[in-house]
Amino acid sequence: MLAPLTRKRGRPKKAHQPPFPAPNNKSQSLRLQALGLHLEDRYSKVEIAALLQCSRSSVTNWMKSWESGGLDALLHSKAKRDPHLFTREAREALLAAIPGQTWTTAREAWLWVRDELRIKVCYVTVWRFLTAQGFFVGDTPRGRRFAPAMTASEH
Repeated sequence: MLAPLTRKRGRPKKAHQPPFPAPNNKSQSLRLQALGLHLEDRYSKVEIAALLQCSRSSVTNWMKSWESGGLDALLHSKAKRDPHLFTREAREALLAAIPGQTWTTAREAWLWVRDELRIKVCYVTVWRFLTAQGFFVGDTPRGRRFAPAMTASEH
């Protein structure tokens, strides 16, 4: 007579997991390849960049991310940004506020957006918007003085 099958005691073994997660896109794949080469400790960052056909600064930034935050930081893409906060309502509020203000620079308008509307938006975004509306003399952020003859009513 055959002996009955016995069940092994203890927790079931987990399936073997690779040391790195599977990449979701080309960027993650490139970052993981760079990390693998870096961990081999045979290649410099310049050599890794040449092998992967990317910039040395990218490799440096990826390794800094990995060292500071591990794989999550390495694989996090900065391209996934928050939605744009300088909405149409915010732009209209800024235009409506201009006649009552004594601003002379785009920085003052940006500070108003930040403090009054409580919107965290880049200074250059505000400058570009106001320049497109014709409120500034000059075509660079260095020439960021309000045009003296412009008012919101002329728009």
